[in-house]
Amino acid sequence: MAVAPYDLSPIAPVPVCAPEDVAAAVVRARQAQPGWAGTSIARRGEMALAFHHLLLERQDQVLGDERRSGARARAVTGTARGTRPDRPAAARCPVGGS
Repeated sequence: MAVAPYDLSPIAPVPVCAPEDVAAAVVRARQAQPGWAGTSIARRGEMALAFHHLLLERQDQVLGDERRSGARARAVTGTARGTRPDRPAAARCPVGGS
């Protein structure tokens, strides 16, 4: 179970891995890279479209997890999404400030 770093409450049931899992994933990625480099642009596009469709099929699950974790973060920090409480309001404004 993944937990929120600010209060250790559960966020979502997602797999958690150990450092050796990350190292093994890097090895597999390096082994896969030559095959990916040899994949045509058309095939890459097909794969991206397949991922797009899969994401759309599962959007309620994906967005639900994101909404739960994001809402909890905003509730705890008192900030709106994308803002930084350590910066003055003018600096957070996309139109004014620097």
